[in-house]
Amino acid sequence: MVKVYTAQIWAAKSKSVQGAIDITVKSSDDLGKFFAPTWSMVVNYKNNRISTGEYIKEYIKLLHDRYNKDKESWRKILSMDKVVLCCYCKGIEIPDPMNCYTLDHFMSDSHNNIILRDAFCHRYILAYILARMGAEYKGEIKRGGTIS
Repeated sequence: MVKVYTAQIWAAKSKSVQGAIDITVKSSDDLGKFFAPTWSMVVNYKNNRISTGEYIKEYIKLLHDRYNKDKESWRKILSMDKVVLCCYCKGIEIPDPMNCYTLDHFMSDSHNNIILRDAFCHRYILAYILARMGAEYKGEIKRGGTIS
């Protein structure tokens, strides 16, 4: 079972972070681009043309469509021992999974509705989806190696 971590982009550029994948449309490689949002989504969100909720729905639909077209990229990421999903978003801190919190608590309420936060990040959405596919979410890696 793959262990999934999240981090800001510094981790993808660091040689000391194993399994880091840049999932940005700006600077990722082929595997990372597969999981990246589109330029249109990013620009529309940054320019307030779409809401956080619309961005999340578009990103989830994009991943769903990509899954239907190319399951190999999903298999590849799920077959890794460890993956660190990295992007430029500041994001927000996810509660410590060791204190009985899971990504489900962060991303959904008791009815499995996505909770919209003022600050969010697509790396958390992808981590949530991977966790629903059997991966184990381990937390956000901070500079210095601490995990929250």
